Amino acid sequence: MPALIENVRGLLTAAPHLVEIFVASPPGVVEIAGEAVAKGRPRMTRSGHAYTPAATARFEAMVREVAMDAEIPYYDAGALYAAVLFVVPYPKAVAKKRRGTIVFPESARSDLENLKKAVFDALNGVAWRDDRLIQRDEAIRVYGDRPLIRVVYGKMVNG
Repeated sequence: MPALIENVRGLLTAAPHLVEIFVASPPGVVEIAGEAVAKGRPRMTRSGHAYTPAATARFEAMVREVAMDAEIPYYDAGALYAAVLFVVPYPKAVAKKRRGTIVFPESARSDLENLKKAVFDALNGVAWRDDRLIQRDEAIRVYGDRPLIRVVYGKMVNG
């Protein structure tokens, strides 16, 4: 794995320059093996009821289940900070010998904000009461050998 990915992964594990500045207590860390699914737009039935697309609902349920098994801290109130690392698989068109030299995707199928929203919504009621408590967040998407999502979060200093 390229050194930059390891540095980014280490950053979001310990996140010394961000977590120590923004988080007052030891951070919670959730690591989900697998590829992220972007938050889909709500769909409407013919009778006018809105529902979440099935792929989004399955992904959020999987994230919620992993987070509940991880025994992470829960925050009911206060300002929170959250950082998310999305490791996405290399495209098949990228030769194996070039994989160590390419770190950041030039284009992506899904919007980073929608990926983040799906993860934050999934953690509602598990890591925090509601994602409205998050006052600052960071997200990054990098290439890696295996898909991974890592979320680091905690209560902000003076939050």
